Amino acid sequence: MINKILHLLPLDAITSQNGEPKTNSLKIAEAFGKLHKNVIQKIEALQCSAEFTELNFQPSEYRDNTGRNLPLYEITKDGFMFIVMGFTGKKAAAIKEAFIYKFNELSELVAKASSGIQSEKTTNTLQATRMRILIAMEHGQVVSTTLVPQNSIVFAPSEIHQVIKEPGYFSIEDYKRIIDVAAQKLVGFAESARKVKKLL
Repeated sequence: MINKILHLLPLDAITSQNGEPKTNSLKIAEAFGKLHKNVIQKIEALQCSAEFTELNFQPSEYRDNTGRNLPLYEITKDGFMFIVMGFTGKKAAAIKEAFIYKFNELSELVAKASSGIQSEKTTNTLQATRMRILIAMEHGQVVSTTLVPQNSIVFAPSEIHQVIKEPGYFSIEDYKRIIDVAAQKLVGFAESARKVKKLL
């Protein structure tokens, strides 16, 4: 049953930060089909205590497609539960259930990984879903852990041409998708250049 609703969640809807599973206001907006600015407004209008707000809604920011830094909130499971209580309807209920399932799943996996204990259940879950844990570190300290697909690869943008040349990473279909996206980007750049030239 749960597998039928997990597809309702956006990619990386739940990540682990300092060992605590969190989502953010952008992922909530995407999952529930709401404008991000409206989710931000809802958070800032919550009538909960200052202590609860501080513990469960951490102000942050993200960079949009135009390069602007815009606000978002990193949100704990408790914060998520608080903010989505008013989201009603059958689909909203299914999305809430999927979020809660992923919160609980990641909590268990991070706890097992942190303690070095892998129960049979955790091992089976990791094998069945073919997931890895990506660990981010700053100054020697773990700052976040994120579940990623088993076949994920990590590289710097400046290394993409080297990765593409490596055998075994991409299928023919992958190369076709890469070419299509690159072609669309080049067309977009050319159109922008023409518009700028007309203005000069």
